[in-house]
Amino acid sequence: SFAYLYDSRHGDSAAEDTHNIHGSHYQPMLAAEALWLDSGLNVSIIRAGYIYGGGSRGTAALAEAIKRSRRLPDGRRPASWIHEDDLAAAIAAMIEADDDPPPAEIINAAADAPQSPNDFASGLSRALGLRPPNFAAPSWMTRLRGETLADKLLKREILIDSRKIKQQYGWRARYAAIEQGLEATTLAWRMREAADPDDFYNVYEDKAAAAIEAAASERTLPPAIIEDEKPAAESAPPPKPTQASAPPPSDGPTPWNEDDAKREERRRKALERKAKRAAKRAAGG
Repeated sequence: SFAYLYDSRHGDSAAEDTHNIHGSHYQPMLAAEALWLDSGLNVSIIRAGYIYGGGSRGTAALAEAIKRSRRLPDGRRPASWIHEDDLAAAIAAMIEADDDPPPAEIINAAADAPQSPNDFASGLSRALGLRPPNFAAPSWMTRLRGETLADKLLKREILIDSRKIKQQYGWRARYAAIEQGLEATTLAWRMREAADPDDFYNVYEDKAAAAIEAAASERTLPPAIIEDEKPAAESAPPPKPTQASAPPPSDGPTPWNEDDAKREERRRKALERKAKRAAKRAAGG
C-alpha cells in the first residue's frame, strides 16, 4: 500500500497509529485495505514510500522526461522513498519471520533519507550524466482541469517512520541513501541494454518450448531413441580394437597427429548413430 494514506503534517514522520487522510482520491485505497483488515485473516499490509528502481515504470518515465528536457512538475516537500529491491526484502523478511503472524497489521517500510520529488529528479539526472531538469509550477491549465492525485501529492509532506519493521522483523534498507539506489537503478538499465535475454533462444533451440507446444496440440512426442540390444548368445564377438598407427617420423610439426585420428573416429561413430536413428524413424513412420 502507500505511505501517503497517512494524514501526517508539520514534518512529523507517520507511525502505524497515525490517522488516515480523507478525500475522494484516497478512499478506494483505504477501502481496499479495510477489506483485508476486516477479513479475519493473518494479514500484513506494507505502506511503502515512493517506490523507484530499474523495474519501475514510473522511474523509467521520469528518466525519459529528463532525457527529452521536459519541464517537470514542481514538488518541494520532503517525502519517503524505497528502492524496489528493499521493498522485496521487506516482504521476504515478514514472510520468513519465525513468530506467528498477527491477525492484521499495517507496517511502514521506507529508507531513512527523505527527499523532495525535485531532489529525487535532480539525483536521477546526475546518475544519468545529464544536467539538472527544469521544474514548472502549476499553470492555469492545471487549475482548469482540476487537481489530480499527483498534483495533490506534490504539495504534501509524506514522511513515514519505519522503526517497527526494523525492530520486529530485522529489516534494514540496503539503499539507505537515494544516491546509492539511483546508481543501482541506472546500472540495471545499462545491463538490460547490453544483454538481450532473447539472444539465448536465437542461438540455441528451445526444446522445452517445442515439447510443451507439442503436448498442448496433442501431438505425440517422438519416441525415445534406444540402441538395439541383442541377446548375449546371438551377439557376434566384438571386433578387436584397431590400434592407431604411429605418426610418421618428422623433424617438425605435421598436420597429421593422434588427436586428429581420434576426432575422425568419433565423427565416424557419430555418423553411424545418426544413420541408425534416421532408419528407426523411417521404419516407425
